Amino acid sequence: MRGVLPRCAFEQMTQERWLEVIGINLTGTFRVTHTLLPLMKRRGWGRIVDIGSASVAEGVVGQTHYVSAKVGIVGFTRSLAMEVGGYGITVNIVAPGLTLTEPVLKNMPEKLIKAQDELRAIKRDEQPQDLAGTVFLLCSPDADFVSGQMLVVDGGKIKH
Repeated sequence: MRGVLPRCAFEQMTQERWLEVIGINLTGTFRVTHTLLPLMKRRGWGRIVDIGSASVAEGVVGQTHYVSAKVGIVGFTRSLAMEVGGYGITVNIVAPGLTLTEPVLKNMPEKLIKAQDELRAIKRDEQPQDLAGTVFLLCSPDADFVSGQMLVVDGGKIKH
């Protein structure tokens, strides 16, 4: 599954663009989960780790559609966790900060990317592999009693 991160001022945003971003980011999460959940229920065990965004805490200019989809994933994660916990299934969300992925490099101005370094306790760019340990933790037995939670992985970004 791929995410999209287009920048577009709200007044220039078309309904088609809105639906595309919501469809990929939020509806895509629904589709994958809806497909795999019956298997997890039959097994009496499962781990669902959704990928959100730390942007849900502050918003982002030009990304109303993206942030809205990611806020939707937070609600999806927390509600589904309540529904499926009795089946031995945990549902959590990893919320990365601005991560140097292909869509970020393609759509974000370099100035905005570099400005993130000054806002982080860890003074370097966030890489996709920085998320792997958190996802592995949430899938491990060490997280058996963690569900419905959002773990922000943003290098200790200091909110201004």
